[in-house]
Amino acid sequence: MRRCYVTPEQYKSTRQRLGTQAKVAAMLGVSRECVSRRETGKDPLTKEAQLAIKAITQKKAKKEEQ
Repeated sequence: MRRCYVTPEQYKSTRQRLGTQAKVAAMLGVSRECVSRRETGKDPLTKEAQLAIKAITQKKAKKEEQ
């Protein structure tokens, strides 16, 4: 089984490619403050949070291919 681990810096970089904190928070169904805390390391990046942002990234990539 592959481990899923994203640093706060990687999370922020991914979020920046997707849009603002507010926009990504809306996509994830969380508050903008939650996204901010994840980016600064104040909140842990759960496996679910990592997989959710990865899924949004993949969805965006597929949309751009079309």
